[in-house]
Amino acid sequence: MMKDQYLDSHLNSGQQTTIPELASDLRADPRMAPVIEVFMAEFPILMERISAIANQQNLQDLKSSAHRLKGAAGSAGLTRIYDLAGRVEECAINHRLEVALSLIDELNRICRLAIRNKPPSKTR
Repeated sequence: MMKDQYLDSHLNSGQQTTIPELASDLRADPRMAPVIEVFMAEFPILMERISAIANQQNLQDLKSSAHRLKGAAGSAGLTRIYDLAGRVEECAINHRLEVALSLIDELNRICRLAIRNKPPSKTR
């Protein structure tokens, strides 16, 4: 029950990721640029899938897809996305679809921010 209260309090806090926060995550370590570039290419696809699964109310697939997003974000060092994806996964486990949908809305907002503010690819 403690985890559900934590998820609810996160939503009620009005926390939102800002462009500077996202940018600092994206520029944290230049060696991560190739990993982040791959993640950014996949992020919209993953979010489209997660949104569709959530709308179908398929909690088992939502758990798996959120876990996949969490792992990808963690590998890229994108902590805010990692945290939110982990919370979506917890919601799916605890059958808290309404909370998960709110978190997914925030992830979709971050995805749109990331796409709009994506740094240019480095060509060799």
